[in-house]
Amino acid sequence: MKRALSREEGNDVGEYAITASGEATQGNYTVEYNPGKLTIKPISEEVVVKIRENSAEYTYDGTEKSVTGYTVTDISNALYTENDFTFSGTALVTGTDAGFYPMELTAEDFTNTSKNFSNVKFVIVDGGLTISPISEKVVVEITENSATETYDGTMKTVTGYTMTKTSNPLYKDSYFDFTGNAAASGIETGYYEMKLFASDFANKNPNFTNVEFTIVDGGLTINPISEEVVVTITENSAAEVYDGTPKSVTGYTVT
Repeated sequence: MKRALSREEGNDVGEYAITASGEATQGNYTVEYNPGKLTIKPISEEVVVKIRENSAEYTYDGTEKSVTGYTVTDISNALYTENDFTFSGTALVTGTDAGFYPMELTAEDFTNTSKNFSNVKFVIVDGGLTISPISEKVVVEITENSATETYDGTMKTVTGYTMTKTSNPLYKDSYFDFTGNAAASGIETGYYEMKLFASDFANKNPNFTNVEFTIVDGGLTINPISEEVVVTITENSAAEVYDGTPKSVTGYTVT
């Protein structure tokens, strides 16, 4: 009669006891058993896990965009799986304006949880959110302000301009700089031009790369006084005593 040996089942790293079964006395001899154990050691060779941050590309439309998550692109040991580590970071990036927004994950965001591997290295491949500016031409119409006055001998002035039209409703009047002089002044009856130019305006918003400005003329008009003006002219007079010589009177007076 033989004495059988068996071990506790195990596949992961650890120590598993080996036990004997059956009688110690086997016929004319006695079996002396010294207990042993099965030891499974972790893999000490470096395991490299490559993590690529997810990426997305959009064109600016004034709304918030986002990209989430990451992808495991390579693991140097086939025994190691995504179930063998945990993630404690934030795999999310958001943005509204044109530009690149990195996700900025780090190796420290990932933690090996498998006791079967003692040397795990996480390598991050950068990704993130890209929002491209609008490249189609945006035409912005600028109208010079206008004013109409009636002549009264004093200086009259009109200033400023108005963005009256844009080919893209996302473009606002706060998205450009003005470096000209938006004013027209005069005293006498007539029309006074403001004389703005497209070059007086410059786009400053990075969400738009092709902006064209057009100018609609305005300015100052001073009209003449239309009410009737009555001017009374009195001819000058003189009274003389006859003395045989010519007498005369000249001129007039505005009374």
